[in-house]
Amino acid sequence: MKRLKILIRPLGIGFAVLGIVAALGFVERAADRTVITDLDVEVNSAEGMHFIDEATILRELRDQGTAVLGIPLSEVDVPSLEERLRNIPSVSMAEVYHTMD
Repeated sequence: MKRLKILIRPLGIGFAVLGIVAALGFVERAADRTVITDLDVEVNSAEGMHFIDEATILRELRDQGTAVLGIPLSEVDVPSLEERLRNIPSVSMAEVYHTMD
C-alpha cells in the first residue's frame, strides 16, 4: 500500500504536466489560425517633428506588397513587413508584432 502511494504522486504530477503542455499546444495552434482584423500603428517622433504619420504607414502596408488584413497570423511574413517599413525614407526603425486583443 505504501508503495502505491509513492507511485501515485509522481504519476499525478506527470499527468498534470502533460495536460498543461497539451492545452498550450492547442492554444498556440488556434492563435496561428487567428485572422488579422485590424492594424494599429504608433509613430514615435520628437516633439514638433512630424515627417510621417500613422495614415502614411497604414497606406504603405495596404498598397505595397501583399495584403495583411484578413489573413491568418501564421501567414504573415513579419521580417518582410519590417524591412518594407524601414525602406521608407522617414522611418528609422520599425517593429512589427501581434497581440491577442
